[in-house]
Amino acid sequence: MQKKDFPSHKKFFSIGELSTYFDVTPSTLRYWEKEFKGLKPNKSPGGTRFYSRDDFELLTKIHNLVKVKKHQVAAAVRLIENGESIIDENFAMVEKLEKLRDFLIQLKEKL
Repeated sequence: MQKKDFPSHKKFFSIGELSTYFDVTPSTLRYWEKEFKGLKPNKSPGGTRFYSRDDFELLTKIHNLVKVKKHQVAAAVRLIENGESIIDENFAMVEKLEKLRDFLIQLKEKL
């Protein structure tokens, strides 16, 4: 599953779906759960994790900080805990720019 193929209609996601989406291992997601206080997926009695939309949004921020911008995990924790509004603003801008880029690529392909 690629980022553009991610199902927007789902309310919960498995660890496998998210590890594929973010191109990280399931153990990386479990590690991030330990480090980031706000990341708390629901667990079934058997221990199966079910990530909510809020978890997905937080994972998107974590992935952006750790994998894209190459921050250390401790720095990403501090940024998320202390600078949530700054991250949200920057993240929203990045999303808009990515949508614009995708639009321009599609437009170029049509020419």
